[in-house]
Amino acid sequence: MSSLLELKAYLSNLLDENQGRILFARMGSALRNEFEKDFQPANYGFDSLRSLASACGDVGEVRKGTHDLEFVRTRRRRLRSDCWKAVTGEGAQAWVDLAERKLESDTTVVELEPERYLVLPKFTTEAEVAESWAEGLESKARDILVDAAREFERGKFFALVREHGLVAEWRQARSTAVFDFVQTWCTAHNVNTVLLLDSPQKTPSPKARSVPVRALPKRDHGEVDLRQLLHTAIEEMSLAELEQIWIPLRFFKRRSN
Repeated sequence: MSSLLELKAYLSNLLDENQGRILFARMGSALRNEFEKDFQPANYGFDSLRSLASACGDVGEVRKGTHDLEFVRTRRRRLRSDCWKAVTGEGAQAWVDLAERKLESDTTVVELEPERYLVLPKFTTEAEVAESWAEGLESKARDILVDAAREFERGKFFALVREHGLVAEWRQARSTAVFDFVQTWCTAHNVNTVLLLDSPQKTPSPKARSVPVRALPKRDHGEVDLRQLLHTAIEEMSLAELEQIWIPLRFFKRRSN
């Protein structure tokens, strides 16, 4: 059976092929065709396709469509700064700590238990990416940049890109290539890509921003009722956001008694 990381990689490609959106019915058929005819979410520890898709929040999110549920591409998050610099060679080497599920950049720590760490790979195909990108340009600068890419030096190439006003386009192409490279490596080594991503910036909803402090629920002594605030927040959170909340096990034990 394929791993969850392999399934995520396939879902990402599936969304790319379908303009970032696919109906659940089609997604289920595609998964059965790709992996096995008797594909079942239970094989991955989930009780439904919806719960399985919700666990792939770094790839897409479940939304209610006009006639059926849909799986929709979420905006691609960026790699962590230390990960980006390690992979592109712009900063210090870094390792994935397989035991603590975090990134480590201290060589002396890694040397104590080297077997528990995986070194992040180097992105060594930037010249090929630059040439492929330049060849696809519809610009007078195309031939100049193709020639520069074939004798690739990052500083000189970027100077030409900037000179021709194509900085945003090149940065996007390079970022996508590096991200895909890291994601492929993670899949091959059974590493959760989320460990290497920037934490998402949470933006308060318009309703939350418009509520004045004096309107917050209060108890008898004028203190803000945190419990009520949490209930209100939970009601507005998505399933993917709820899955990130840590709740002590004792509360579940109490509920089952």
